[in-house]
Amino acid sequence: MKLATATTAIAATAAVALLPSASGCSRVLENKYDTVVAGRSMDWSHQFYDYLLIHPKGQEMDGGSPTGSNSIQWKSTYGSVVSSIV
Repeated sequence: MKLATATTAIAATAAVALLPSASGCSRVLENKYDTVVAGRSMDWSHQFYDYLLIHPKGQEMDGGSPTGSNSIQWKSTYGSVVSSIV
């Protein structure tokens, strides 16, 4: 089952990466084998200096309050890969 999930994730990533340029964001969704994999392209006409953040399942998270007080805290239920623009 893990091999099927990994294969699906790689296929979704490749599909999004190979999409031709468009004027909007393109999305790919795979919902098989009790696993959901979603991908999205960022089809902009200029270069962003972005980077990927990888958040594994079960990671301790917080709301990022500048003072550190009264910030919500939680443990992630799902893993995620996020593109962040600098």
